[in-house]
Amino acid sequence: MRQNGSNLNGRSGTRPTARRDLGQLPSGQRKRHRKPGAMYLNHSRGFSDRSARIGNSRTPRRSSRLPYALIAVGCALVLFIAAVVGYVNRSVDVELNGQKTAVRVGSTLQNLIDDQGLTDTYDAGDLLAVDDSVLKRHGGEKLSVKVDGKRVKQGKWDSRELEGGEKVTVKDGRNTYEKHEVQATTIEPKLKVEGTGAIEYVKTWGVQGRSEVWVGEQSGKTQDRGEVVPATDCVVECASVAPKGNKKYVALTFDEGPSGATKQILQVLKEKGVTATFFLSGDAAEASPATAKAIVDAGCEIGSNSYSDDSLKGQDREAVREQITKGTDAIKSATGVKTMLLRAPYAAFDEQNWIDAMDRSPPWSRGISTRATGCSTVPTNRSRRCSIR
Repeated sequence: MRQNGSNLNGRSGTRPTARRDLGQLPSGQRKRHRKPGAMYLNHSRGFSDRSARIGNSRTPRRSSRLPYALIAVGCALVLFIAAVVGYVNRSVDVELNGQKTAVRVGSTLQNLIDDQGLTDTYDAGDLLAVDDSVLKRHGGEKLSVKVDGKRVKQGKWDSRELEGGEKVTVKDGRNTYEKHEVQATTIEPKLKVEGTGAIEYVKTWGVQGRSEVWVGEQSGKTQDRGEVVPATDCVVECASVAPKGNKKYVALTFDEGPSGATKQILQVLKEKGVTATFFLSGDAAEASPATAKAIVDAGCEIGSNSYSDDSLKGQDREAVREQITKGTDAIKSATGVKTMLLRAPYAAFDEQNWIDAMDRSPPWSRGISTRATGCSTVPTNRSRRCSIR
């Protein structure tokens, strides 16, 4: 039997009520006051130094602007790459058979030909035997291609780049010959002497021609192709002295120098205020280069008397050429002047000498030769200086 609401254990039956101190929060909600430098137990961390450091430090807050900066950098990089790609792949205009055509810069002729389908538009040439018979239809040149007027062979189409503005011409391919052996024969030029007079000069230099016989590798045929390079005949023109008006001229010349008397001659010429023409021997110029140079320094004209002052008449081709060439080279070495004047020793220079010296490699460029009077002329303007011996 309960009395006064008490239980048998003498405890009051009144339900205890929890007292709340409004001035103090529960321990879980109570703000902890930590002393600087003290170590406290954290239920979620241990006692390690690292945990203590983490517990006592504040995690840095990531900037909210960083993602936007990265996006901006990425966009700029994309735009830059797009600009580079666009520049590299930009188009330029070329003129193809008279019409403006756009091609990618750096494209080759082969790219242009492929893109325009030109191999289907034009026909290839034929492959011919050495006798001009057809070995293979359309087996020759695929296309005839020119860029700015210059032909470009098929093997160069892949490497010939187009930069823009070029004029490209494409036509049907040309016929080509089979591979063949060439048996060539030299055709010597002929000598033609025109006019009369003691002055002789080269009007047209002789040039060797060539005839050929072809032997085809594929067909096995042999064909005489005849004169494939025509010879150019040498034309020597002769003339006489014909001063204009009533004026009279005397041309002073000296041969076989320089000699021991050359300096005295130059002194007399200086005193009289006149000049002369000295035809030097190559061997003498080699022996006295200072004297030979003094002639040029005095304002006088230099000519060649060949190398050793031996008669050229009757000598073979090589000997004639050696005398002339060696003489002019020696004179140039001594004086610095490459003369175009030749007075043959003893005034002996016949038609055979002309023939021996008139091939495609003349011993002196556009040179001249003289006979007995020693008159000379330059074929470009035919202004003549004549020697009275």
